[in-house]
Amino acid sequence: MKFVHLSDTHLGYHSYRKLTSEGYNQREEDVREAFVRVIDRAIELKPDFCIHSGDVFDSPRPSNRNISLAIRGFLRLTENGIPVVVIAGNHETPKTRHLGHVFSVFEFFSGLYPIYQPNYRIVRFGRVAIHAIPQCPSAQLLEEELKNLAPVADADYNILTLHAGIANIPQFSRGDFNEQFVDQEYFHGFDWVALGHYHNFAQVHPNVVYAGSPERFSFAEATTEKGFPIVDLQTGKARFIHTEAREMLEVVINASHLSTTNVNDEIQAICETVEPSGKIVKFKVEGFDSSASKLIDFKRFFELTKEALHSAIEVIPKDGESTSYSPSPQLSRLSDEFKLYLEQLPDIDQDTKREIESLGFHYLSLVEETDSD
Repeated sequence: MKFVHLSDTHLGYHSYRKLTSEGYNQREEDVREAFVRVIDRAIELKPDFCIHSGDVFDSPRPSNRNISLAIRGFLRLTENGIPVVVIAGNHETPKTRHLGHVFSVFEFFSGLYPIYQPNYRIVRFGRVAIHAIPQCPSAQLLEEELKNLAPVADADYNILTLHAGIANIPQFSRGDFNEQFVDQEYFHGFDWVALGHYHNFAQVHPNVVYAGSPERFSFAEATTEKGFPIVDLQTGKARFIHTEAREMLEVVINASHLSTTNVNDEIQAICETVEPSGKIVKFKVEGFDSSASKLIDFKRFFELTKEALHSAIEVIPKDGESTSYSPSPQLSRLSDEFKLYLEQLPDIDQDTKREIESLGFHYLSLVEETDSD
């Protein structure tokens, strides 16, 4: 008995200003292609079923073309005899009920089991019981649903799937304003726990796994392989299936003992070695005096990296605030920009900052939902 565990496909994600020849955002197309690749590979593996542990979409109001792609992908699985259980994550769950949930469209397709109402639900495939709790409106409601968890006695395998970080383990937090956390005590009694939210594949315990995302979304994922696990319930083991993703390259240069000329030479030598073409490239130059950092040859850097999908250079002086330079600024969510702004405010105590952050994220999330129409 085997299943494939997909997660965090984030259809609709877009970033940077690079467009395809058809006029679509290149990063949005990267994400779409990654989704198709994992569906293709899943079908080749012929599992008994599939679990998608949340964030199919990057927002509560994805475009028609991304809804269509998700439906086509899941239907390809079901038409090949692979039923799909998919739970809602924090990105696609609306903050206001009147908007409705995009997962409601999945209700019309046989073999596809969307879990998006904020309730604990069990889906049975013969002797397998899948226990699912999607994104909930509040941490309190999530906790109430978690307390209802109960493995089924007549099932050979009880599987729990959630979209959340793990309480008291900062590594699995992504810093999203509406992310939720689960205590590991709730994993007890389950044969397997299939988690979503964290974007790198991670085996927290032998039977507790984050699938990770099939595409890279931050430099924290630059050096990790992308793909998904296939789980053999009889052996209790997961095997990671690698799939291709857009390359990211982050280079850190300690300039504390280098002259400006030597730093520029170092940047050029690295650019000529790493072949930035088609990659997302970021250089971090640390340890300069802020006055000397102005002498870095940014024009030369951008010429050397012009074939990259996107390039940026961040200067972190030892006596000032960091500054990032890019020929094509990143298109970010309002909430991401607001979070970055708050982090740069030096004279606000942490409690006040958290209060401002919570209130600001609430209102910005409502704006982002409206703008995604």
